[in-house]
Amino acid sequence: MEARPLLQTFLIAPSTLLGPNKTTRWRECFEERGRMESSMSAKWVQFASIAILALFLAPLAVHAPEEARRYVLAEIGGIGPGPVRASGADVVVDYEGNLALLHATASQIAQLRAYGVPITELTDRTVIRFGDAGVRFDTSGGEPALVPELRATNPHSFIVQFIGPIKAAWLDEIRSLGGSPQRYVANAAYVTRMDAPTAQSVAALPYVNWVGPYQPAYKIPRALVGGVGPARIAVLGFDDVSEIKLAFEVSALGGSVFSLTHVPRMIQAFVDAPLIDDVARLDDVAMVYNDPLPQAFDMKAGVVHGFHQAWYKETSGLPSTLTGVSNGPDGIRGTADDIFEVVGIQDTGLDEGSAAAGANDFFQGPLPTAAQNDR
Repeated sequence: MEARPLLQTFLIAPSTLLGPNKTTRWRECFEERGRMESSMSAKWVQFASIAILALFLAPLAVHAPEEARRYVLAEIGGIGPGPVRASGADVVVDYEGNLALLHATASQIAQLRAYGVPITELTDRTVIRFGDAGVRFDTSGGEPALVPELRATNPHSFIVQFIGPIKAAWLDEIRSLGGSPQRYVANAAYVTRMDAPTAQSVAALPYVNWVGPYQPAYKIPRALVGGVGPARIAVLGFDDVSEIKLAFEVSALGGSVFSLTHVPRMIQAFVDAPLIDDVARLDDVAMVYNDPLPQAFDMKAGVVHGFHQAWYKETSGLPSTLTGVSNGPDGIRGTADDIFEVVGIQDTGLDEGSAAAGANDFFQGPLPTAAQNDR
């Protein structure tokens, strides 16, 4: 049997594929397959495009921007920690079960308030204030702009601001690192004596929010800025500085020290106003205060009730004039029976604008009639 008839018999009829003068079906099959492949490719392209678009848009729905969080204090002593756990707020610090520092969203805070948990907002948590110096800055933005003359070049005292209300254990740990917390500063901060390497170690503690140099500009009250001539000041030293050393340092700058106090470590001195910046730059100085001469604040009240006359026995009705010491029964000053007054005169200050109104304070007042006593 010939190979060709056998192929025709067992494989494909000649009339279908290989017959003479017949249009071949191979081309038709391949063309049909091509049309099917083109159609399927188009569908796959559409499907893939939709899938890619879905993958691109999916994160926008799933990973929507998270709600902003802020720090608040929650009073949990009466209600317990249950509502805090239920709200999902993060407990940053637990204050012996009475208060909790939370990092929470607005919706979580609203939920806690609905549970009856008292919440205190900490809007100034990162703010540092030196009221007398007129300095206020937010540590989240770093230090304030200061003139170079009132910046420390090699600081040995730093401001340590904590993340919330300060725990005693935090101060103890700072001491264990070599720091010496000395003076509280609003908000939630301490002026701490330490060197720069210790400051870096303290800044790394988990409950510390910010550490920055304690600048001389923070030590000077506004009343002493830009002054001329001599100024009377009080200089407060750090606890680890003796008042004698402080006096020597101020004297070396040209100050005239006239008073020393051991507790607190303080001196009083007269200095030329331009030298106040130099005093503030001393590492041992914690604060400089304006210390003007004391003046009476009761002058107007004195005009009303005539206190200068009340010292005399003719006004007071006492057997002797109030002078701090009075003649005794023998009428002679300086003898053993002299009378020493501990309190000569006092005024309630409850004035109503008229010497004839209000409650009696003491003795006969400046008005001539006995019915209108001093008030």
